[in-house]
Amino acid sequence: MMFNKLAAQALALIALSLSSGVNAETRIINGVQVSAGTYPWFARATQGGVGHGCGGSLITPEYVLSAAHCIMNGNMWDGFQIGALCDPFTSGNNCGQAIESFGILSSTDHPSWTKETMDNDYTLVRLDGSSSFTPVDIDTANLSNSYSNGKGNLWAIGLGNTSTDPIPENGVFPSHLLHVALNYLTNESCCSAPYEYPCAMLTENMMCIATPGKDACQGDSGGPLYDSSSQKLVGVTSFGTGCAQPTFPGIFARISPQMDWIKSVVCNNHSADTLPSWCAAAPVAAPVAAPVAAPVAAPVAAPVAAPVAAP
Repeated sequence: MMFNKLAAQALALIALSLSSGVNAETRIINGVQVSAGTYPWFARATQGGVGHGCGGSLITPEYVLSAAHCIMNGNMWDGFQIGALCDPFTSGNNCGQAIESFGILSSTDHPSWTKETMDNDYTLVRLDGSSSFTPVDIDTANLSNSYSNGKGNLWAIGLGNTSTDPIPENGVFPSHLLHVALNYLTNESCCSAPYEYPCAMLTENMMCIATPGKDACQGDSGGPLYDSSSQKLVGVTSFGTGCAQPTFPGIFARISPQMDWIKSVVCNNHSADTLPSWCAAAPVAAPVAAPVAAPVAAPVAAPVAAPVAAP
């Protein structure tokens, strides 16, 4: 997850994807191992077919939905594995679950994405092939907008760092995909006592998750927030302040407000023979950022954190 702290007069949002050198507590908090067949659509960003970057979700045979802040360095990740479950994440060695590997043909960030506010933290990654796995169903009907405080059965899923060492370079990554059950918090409650986010920061594109002692964290960015009661993908892991901090809920990018944009990208570029059912209705015209071709991998310097106020 990307993490931040609040500066005295403004939001100091600090990117903590795996390239970051910022010290932070970095793990899915109190998660448990995922059983084979539970999330075959989970996507794992890789470089050269190895390593773990951000997470993602296969939403069509050709597209992965992830977080824009995962791709903003452009040259970090050059592929995705679909169905990644356990080390070594290879065919026949993935804890009994099939796995597929793809390169990145292009990525399209939301046209209104901005790292300064973290609003519209979405990217659509087009794979260089078509997956044979069944994509996850996504929230096309504003399901998450009807959630009330305490709504459960929301699962954050990822392969983020499990080490308690505050130095990212000393991180230890899980050998098995983890998930953690979380509870919903309305935006109005999320910016009211005892929570500390300013109301002006939270937009309709964000959803708060507050569960004592549980959270997603660094390395889980871009991964799914899955509603197991409706069996829908409702959010994308986006940012937070530390990990499982009692007064700073985790923030996820809400999918439902962006269906017009998702359709405008996917439905106009997808192979016709595997077009998703939600493309049946003509996509609403929306501004679309130009796809960015996957660049050649190159070393990425760690971002320098700005001074921040203590939580």
